[in-house]
Amino acid sequence: MGEIYVEPIFKANPNLTADEVEKAWERGTRRGTFAFLIFSIVNFAATVIIPFLTQPTFELPNSSDGNTAPRKPGRTFWSRLEHTATTVLHHLRIPGLTLRRAWLLSHLLFAFCMFLTFVVRSVVLATVLVALIGIPWAVTMWAPYALIAADISKREAIRRGLIRARTRDAELLARGEEADEDQAGVVLGIHNVSISAPQVLSTLVTSLIFRISAKPRGTPGDESVAWCLRFGGVCAVVAAWLTTRVGEENGDVLREVERHYVEEE
Repeated sequence: MGEIYVEPIFKANPNLTADEVEKAWERGTRRGTFAFLIFSIVNFAATVIIPFLTQPTFELPNSSDGNTAPRKPGRTFWSRLEHTATTVLHHLRIPGLTLRRAWLLSHLLFAFCMFLTFVVRSVVLATVLVALIGIPWAVTMWAPYALIAADISKREAIRRGLIRARTRDAELLARGEEADEDQAGVVLGIHNVSISAPQVLSTLVTSLIFRISAKPRGTPGDESVAWCLRFGGVCAVVAAWLTTRVGEENGDVLREVERHYVEEE
């Protein structure tokens, strides 16, 4: 935002003093702060709304101890209210919008926004661009953990015998012989390493980009930050491709669990 704001100023006035350059950057920074406020509002709204629009990856029917069929809503006010809220939220789900597809679309949206930095040259459009990034950021902060939680829930259902073991790994889970890497804490630890490693790599790459493309302060034509964002767009395209390889449940497991509850009853 700062680069876009000061670019025409530096082009029109190439002989600004150091104090004038600093004041121009201060005004540009304020524009960036406002854009970040809009980004935060969009991010908050997307964080609240998007989970209700996606289809569940894996969920168990409500049960008090896991060995009885799910109870039907009672006649109390709160039971009816809970049942009504559940029904409304169920109808909000977009058919076909699974968690994996939502994550895939968020990567593509982020990449699209980053590649728009080639053509965006106004503060207003840049603010819109920053606001749109709030949507993929909300999905990125939620989707990986939801996928991990769904997988852990499915493994726990296999351990408890609620669904059949269809693979060798699942058979080990059912017999209580799972490997250490199947533990929930280990899985989250691996996930944290998977986040930290790319952050270190991106820091090194962006430092190189800044060294190559950055220009002295007050010089027009500095697009070093924009090139870092474009690099992020390329990474998002790769992430979108990797997301297509993430497995997800298709509802068969959920139906199998429901049959188990009925048989137990």
